[in-house]
Amino acid sequence: MLIVSLSYHLMETACRQLRTWQDRHPLAQTLTISVNLAAMQLHSPSLLTHIDEILAHTGHPPQSLVLEITESMLVDDVQATLAVLHALRQRSIDLSIDDFGTDCASPSYLYQFPINHLKIDRSFVSQMQASHHHYKIVETMITLSHQLDFTAIAEGIETEADVDTLRKLGCDLGQGYWFGLAKPVALANGSPKT
Repeated sequence: MLIVSLSYHLMETACRQLRTWQDRHPLAQTLTISVNLAAMQLHSPSLLTHIDEILAHTGHPPQSLVLEITESMLVDDVQATLAVLHALRQRSIDLSIDDFGTDCASPSYLYQFPINHLKIDRSFVSQMQASHHHYKIVETMITLSHQLDFTAIAEGIETEADVDTLRKLGCDLGQGYWFGLAKPVALANGSPKT
């Protein structure tokens, strides 16, 4: 249960910080914050109440929050999961499937869920340049994302070659050390670089 309490604490901290940036900088209005959900949270009857309370306490707009779940979390009690995900989408909260491709859930499940983003796992992205098979897997995941009207997001981008390849494949967004290392909140004014 400690993971659940910690996760809610981190979600509230992140929402509060992004709200601070949004209040101080017009350019921050379009930023979103992504937070991973633990399986215990997704299947907890108090999830929606906790999220409603966090958004109310922080003043964080729900459309600036993205919740990330893994494939394996989708296939446990599908009907209950669908109900929760639809309730989150009704609150204008975006949903991502994180580390896509690592749990081998059937693609036939994907169209059922109100997902916004498909995050391609770094294990595929990091091997694109060296392995034709990994390249084709990434290409297929991007195509699948677009056919299901999801945003394709590549994880673990570390080289300019990765960026060029993903652009050619039509990947929508990316994250990784090539763009910058994780950094603490600036102590001077709590604002992001612009």
